[in-house]
Amino acid sequence: MSLDYYIDSSIQNSDNEKWMLLFDLYCKKSKFVEFNIRTINTDFKKILSQFNNDIISMGEIKTRIHSGGNSIRFESSKEIIAFIKSKEYSFWNKFCIADLSLYEDEKEILACNNHDSLIYVLASNELIESLNSKGFAFKKQ
Repeated sequence: MSLDYYIDSSIQNSDNEKWMLLFDLYCKKSKFVEFNIRTINTDFKKILSQFNNDIISMGEIKTRIHSGGNSIRFESSKEIIAFIKSKEYSFWNKFCIADLSLYEDEKEILACNNHDSLIYVLASNELIESLNSKGFAFKKQ
C-alpha cells in the first residue's frame, strides 16, 4: 500500500467535528506531538510546567512540513492528547503554540498550518477517498 502526502484547505475554524475525526484517527498512531512556538508568554510557561515530563525537545526543527522557527516536541502521552482534544480547532490560531504535527516514529503523519487552515496527512488513496466522502477535500500534494 502506497502512502503519499495530501493537503486539505477546506477545514475552517468552525469545523471542529471534522478536525476531531482526523485528529482521533491519527493520534492513535502517533509517538510524538510537535508544535511551532509562536510566543513565549505566561501560557507557554504554563504548558512547560503542566507537561514538563512529556517534553522531548525544543529548538529549531527544519524537517517539518510547516516549520515556523522554534518547535516543541512532546511524547504523545494521554495527558497531552487529552489537552489537545479539549481545545477546538480555532483555539490554536491565537495560542502560544500552534501548527500541530503528529509523528509516527520520525515520519510526520499529520501536520497543520493553523493560520492558513491547511492540513496535511500521510495516507493511502483509499483512506483519502473515505475521508473525502465524509466532507474533507484532500488532494495529492
